[in-house]
This record gives sequence, structure tokens and C-alpha cells, in this order.
Amino acid sequence: MKKFIFLLSICAMLFGVPSAYAQYGYGDTVSTAVTVSPGFGYGTLLQGGEADIFVFKNNTAQPVTTTANLQSPADVNYNYWVEVHNPSGSVTFLYPWDNGIGGLDSIQITVGPGSKAYFIVSDTGTLSSTSYSFWLN
Repeated sequence: MKKFIFLLSICAMLFGVPSAYAQYGYGDTVSTAVTVSPGFGYGTLLQGGEADIFVFKNNTAQPVTTTANLQSPADVNYNYWVEVHNPSGSVTFLYPWDNGIGGLDSIQITVGPGSKAYFIVSDTGTLSSTSYSFWLN
């Protein structure tokens, strides 16, 4: 029974159960960005007047290629952009294709050694009471 409850909890986290990240002040700035890595992500609510910021830090000596995915709730369109901050101080901006209300927006990126990729999720004027999902694969 404990195994079943544990598996149910894991599935709930992967498929959009609101998390602690839907609170003001956490994941709302670059300094409080929520760390993500390939194979992992979050389901959370977006609150008015804020953006949710996730970060992938490449601490390896090799470039890492990953795909960033944002699944908007069925009733709204959320968007995101990517800022890749390189050790030299340069910043590259990337914008995935917008697939509209309830759509899946994805973009493949390569993050160089020592670089950080920030993913900034924002609304397009309308909020949902349903969570969105963001993950890397």
C-alpha cells in the first residue's frame, strides 16, 4: 500500500498538481529561480503579476542539448522565453514557437559548459486556476 501511495504521489507531481512554487517570492527572480534538469520538471500555478523562472545550470565540461517544454492549461495560453547566460557575460535569447491556448510550446537548446539557461514563464493577459507543466527532456 505504501508503494502505491508513493507512486501515486510521483505521478501527481509529474502531471500538474500545484506545488509550493506557486507562491510569491519563490521562482519569481533570477536569484530565486527553481532548478530543473533534463528528465525533470514541475506542475504549478501562475499567479497574477509574476513570472515563474526556472534554471538549468550546466556544470559539466561538455555542452548539453535539451528540449524545454511548456504545456499551457487547456483554457489559457502561457508563453516562455529562454535566456542562456554564458560565463563570458554574454546572453542569448531564444523564443519557442507559440502553439496557443492549451498548446505545447517546445524548443531545443544547447547549453555550453559553465552556462546557465533561464526559462521565464509568463501569462498572455489571462490566468488559469489550473496548473501548467514545465519540463526538460
